[in-house]
Amino acid sequence: MSEPLSTRLRCPILVVPQNYSAMHDHLPERILFAVDGSLQSMPQLQYGIRFATSDTHLRAVYVIDRAVRVSDLFPIDSFEDAFVDEGKHALAAAEPVLARVSARITTALVRTARTNDDVAHAIVREANGWDAQLIVMGTHGRRGMTRWILGSVAGRVVQITQTPLLLIHSSDATSSS
Repeated sequence: MSEPLSTRLRCPILVVPQNYSAMHDHLPERILFAVDGSLQSMPQLQYGIRFATSDTHLRAVYVIDRAVRVSDLFPIDSFEDAFVDEGKHALAAAEPVLARVSARITTALVRTARTNDDVAHAIVREANGWDAQLIVMGTHGRRGMTRWILGSVAGRVVQITQTPLLLIHSSDATSSS
């Protein structure tokens, strides 16, 4: 319900999973940003860093979707180099935005498995493995037919994460920067 609300309300929504039990009386110490190389990613990063301090560990990830689907007309191998290049550019653009707040920044190209995997699961795995206390991602959607059939990446992350998730609609990020 949260992801559809964020696209209709056009405001950021903090989703705290029902089973989330950590009690914090301070800002998160580890924030994971899921970037996708779109123009909307930068304002979303700028919005998300509002919850960081100079001591916060910040991590930007770009997921290379290598999963093979029946609907794929071309094998992923023919496009993977282009996805890697796009990911490197997206992470290079994210670094200076994150560095304005903290010197504790890392970036990573994350790959999905060839089968039984998707971008949402890769983001959640990365957040869990890195012990993120907050995931920040946009809801603008760039997935075309896949979104129509499977739903948005943000919507699937909402369904499977046990980490609080800040969803930022692209129009809100640009108007609130």
